Amino acid sequence: MQPSLNDCKYLPECVTSRRSVQGLSDIPGLGALQARSRNVEVFHPNSLNLAGGSKASNMDLDPMAIYVVDDHAAMRRSLDALLASVGFSTTLFSSGEEFLAAADDLPAGILLTDLRMSGMDGLDLVARLKAGNHDFPAIIMTAHGDVDAAIRALRLGARDFIQKPFREAELLAILQREAEAIRNSGTSEAIRLMAQVKLAELSPREFEVVQALAQGKTNKTIAHELALSVRTVEMHRSRAMDRLGCRNIAELVAIALHGDILAMSANDDIALS
Repeated sequence: MQPSLNDCKYLPECVTSRRSVQGLSDIPGLGALQARSRNVEVFHPNSLNLAGGSKASNMDLDPMAIYVVDDHAAMRRSLDALLASVGFSTTLFSSGEEFLAAADDLPAGILLTDLRMSGMDGLDLVARLKAGNHDFPAIIMTAHGDVDAAIRALRLGARDFIQKPFREAELLAILQREAEAIRNSGTSEAIRLMAQVKLAELSPREFEVVQALAQGKTNKTIAHELALSVRTVEMHRSRAMDRLGCRNIAELVAIALHGDILAMSANDDIALS
């Protein structure tokens, strides 16, 4: 019997709607999600559309493997239903330990893992995969109180994060981007360049503040190093977030890390050719 999508308290707000899940079957291609959804930001690390050109229908592509790791069975089933509805091939795991045990035999694909789980959490899983040279682009699902942990996950090598409750279009935009990166090795470089273009729009002082935030420094530490007041640092941080279209610090750091800001200087010229 098909599980009821309306009965689970753990679901992202979009997945609890049976109507919205069924409606996705009418979308001709995942790329259209960004154009059709008013809920996805124009520039947000989760919704970058960088490949250029027209998107093929998901029926024209081999199903991309998505590995869902979550210790809540209802959440796994609901994500399985959502992802299958747009052509992804999903494999479900109830723990990080279970995924690690199978990782050596799994084909290329995307890891979608919860951050907080019993036993091994999402941070530990990403770290273990990195240590074992397993190349699974990782997307971390977090609660609103886990922004610091999401930043640590990005530093460990996770590709992105998404905060619960999330909308289906936002999640699918992330997964589509990562699927394209696997199919087309040039996509990752395009993501880096586009993030650097955005970072180049910052003022020199805003750039310095964002660069320090990407290093994990606090506002107080940044203020001391730059000989500024904490209030001034907070002002530059807020302006940088506005310029980059970020809703929180984790998104700001995500763009900074996508653009490899630690290797940049404030006056770098960005070559797009």
